[in-house]
Amino acid sequence: MTGWISEFRRAARALSKAPGFTIACALTVAIGMGAITAVYGLVDGVLLRPLPYPASDRIVAIGHAARGLDLAEGGISDGAYLHYRANNASFEDIATYYDNVVNLTGDGDAERVPVAMVSASFFSVLGARTAAGRLPRADDVDGSGDVVVLISYDLWQRRYGGDPAVVGTSIEINRGPRQVIGVLERGFDFPRPDIDIWYPSDPDPATARATDLYQSGIARLKPGLSPAQAERDLDRLITTLPDAYPDLTRRLLEDSQLRSLVRPLKEQVVGEARGALWLLLGGMAFLLLIGCANVANLFLVRGAHRHRDIAVRTALGARRADLVRFFVAESVLVVLLGGALGLLLADTGMQALIAYGPSLPRLHEVGLDGRVLAFAAMLSLLLALLFASAPLFRPAHDSPGSALRESGSGATATASRRRTLKALVIAQVALALVLLVGSALMAQSFLRLRRADPGFRADGVLTAEIALPRRGYESYDATRRLWETVIERVRALPGVQSAASVTGLPLVPRPAYYDFALDLESRPGESRAAITMYHVSPDYFETMGIPIVDGTAAADLIGAAERPVLLSEAAARRLFAGENAIGQRIRRSVGNDVPWATVVGIAGDVPRQHVGGAPAEIVYLPTLGSAVDPGLSPGHGTLVLRATVPPATLASAVRDIVREIDANLPVANVRTMERVVTLSMARTRFTMMLLGIAAIAALFLGAVGLYGVISYDVSRRFREFGIRIALGAGAGSVRTMVLRESASLALAGIGLGVVGALGLTRLLRGLVFQVDPMDPVTIVATAGLLLGVALLACWVPAWRTARLDPMRALRIE
Repeated sequence: MTGWISEFRRAARALSKAPGFTIACALTVAIGMGAITAVYGLVDGVLLRPLPYPASDRIVAIGHAARGLDLAEGGISDGAYLHYRANNASFEDIATYYDNVVNLTGDGDAERVPVAMVSASFFSVLGARTAAGRLPRADDVDGSGDVVVLISYDLWQRRYGGDPAVVGTSIEINRGPRQVIGVLERGFDFPRPDIDIWYPSDPDPATARATDLYQSGIARLKPGLSPAQAERDLDRLITTLPDAYPDLTRRLLEDSQLRSLVRPLKEQVVGEARGALWLLLGGMAFLLLIGCANVANLFLVRGAHRHRDIAVRTALGARRADLVRFFVAESVLVVLLGGALGLLLADTGMQALIAYGPSLPRLHEVGLDGRVLAFAAMLSLLLALLFASAPLFRPAHDSPGSALRESGSGATATASRRRTLKALVIAQVALALVLLVGSALMAQSFLRLRRADPGFRADGVLTAEIALPRRGYESYDATRRLWETVIERVRALPGVQSAASVTGLPLVPRPAYYDFALDLESRPGESRAAITMYHVSPDYFETMGIPIVDGTAAADLIGAAERPVLLSEAAARRLFAGENAIGQRIRRSVGNDVPWATVVGIAGDVPRQHVGGAPAEIVYLPTLGSAVDPGLSPGHGTLVLRATVPPATLASAVRDIVREIDANLPVANVRTMERVVTLSMARTRFTMMLLGIAAIAALFLGAVGLYGVISYDVSRRFREFGIRIALGAGAGSVRTMVLRESASLALAGIGLGVVGALGLTRLLRGLVFQVDPMDPVTIVATAGLLLGVALLACWVPAWRTARLDPMRALRIE
């Protein structure tokens, strides 16, 4: 231990005498460590860390697919839930849930809060615990008592000040009393972090149906069973569903090709974020490797200048272990300094990613905790060992005498060391090219998304969400009159061109309960599942700038006897492929008492979740004088207005109008449509931005590394160049010689980088929009940029060499 302490002291003195070397190494390590640690924190919190539930590896998501109905992934019905729960052999328990929104009134201002409608078994499947109160019992959900709810810890603190007395009292939700039986523990946030209230209830077996796949399902596997085994078990039970629920006929079961989907819950929670996060971590790893190559080169060069000292110490009896200890101490101090700076950068970067990055699942679980610090510590240890080994790299047969002769007058670097330096530079250039190509492709994808036609005109449009409670707005006529009053008042505001309402905006994820199976009059006995149904008021399509490509917008049909509906182009293609959809009649597949509606128009497609994504398949129900479908009501909706003034300036006026009409109706998510479009592209912009920053840093580090190696190589060959100039070599030929060697290193790295970039394209295929990941123009352009920067970086040593005084070079000791 005493020997190690003395070596650390000696290393600290040596580093303090070379501040340029120390600062350069520490900053390079800090950049690489900070970048990869910050992104690793995201990857660990979102992808690697188990879900925060007991034995979370046994919790699975349950759904269905129906190839015959073009349904790739659907939910679970009330009937399927009851049937599976009573007869399965794979699960300890099964639960269902879906999200909704309610108006919370009473104590304080009216507030619109997201809620989860869950089965009573929901909490046992997830192993939930309460911070106050209790979980629901069987008598809470059998319909015999008060409607009960549980609230989130955040809502308890925010609205009720953490008062334990709220448990057992009633709160006003949608103008009705709801008894609070418990407060869930802090951190419980399923199915979404913003859920504030959970409604536990079980379906009535007498009215349950098997065909409405509108809920999400979860289950806890029995120990030792896999999701694949559970899937086979549910597929067995699917064949017996028609015996229990007549709405799912044998013919429909065969035509739909219904089957179960069972997968780990974490896969569903993580969703599409997986690919982008792994790509970002790979990009930061490339940046760290480039930085490591730079620092290793600096240690190699520093070690080359100190070989005389090493040789003297060896000749005086120093063992190789003593040399190893000294260089390990030196590299550890450099890595500790760089690592400490890197952790500061990582913490700042992580907070910035959480605050300003896109909406990612489990983002609230991300932080600079013990797992991330352990990753940084292990990485620092590996870097310290790597840098310590660089100065000791030397052929085993070298003797102290040869080392002393090599470091004497005019000696050149050994061929092995020069090959190592050049190999590291080639690797830097190759990795930099891979990052440049990836960031260039993501940038092209983002620019194309910005220019893509979303199917509507986002400029000048303001949106505001309003949720109508059942109490007071039970009937279709009541909700229609409310929307008509709001729209009329908003339309009268100065600067407003038009206004309308819709129950679902483009690019805004919609709850599953908006999806319904449909009957087609032209095809008796057939159904088409997962068609979204939205209510729209007159002038919606004009206000949003959505074109009517065929037929009419139905605004002129108010009071007509027929029940008109419109289809999006995608819905028309799916329902009536190869046929004219105008004049066709459809209805919800919930029984013969639902009236038929006639297709009168086809609206242009709008994307479902993000610009450039799959178009939404939508049936538009106009809110006319009478209900097109008496079973549906335009309760939860969004007001949209188009203005000639900046739309955001009208937000307060819209709130005031709604408050004057009904003081208990909160207005939420008041934002422009341009903001909605921007949010839909947030993940692409986020990935592009981080890859771009990494690529710029990689380009800089690669250029610095090439500059350093060429400068070192030139300095070790001053005598050689002096002789060439003395024998008549011109400045241009010497400069060309140096640049040619620089270009050869850059081209070798670019060649390897092209191979790596082609491999990267496989990872980018699902992340880019209207961009060929193997685009030769992008690869050639980025390679040309990298070559140009490399030659520019080497111009200074080439220019300095061409101006070398041969007499001075020949006198160099």
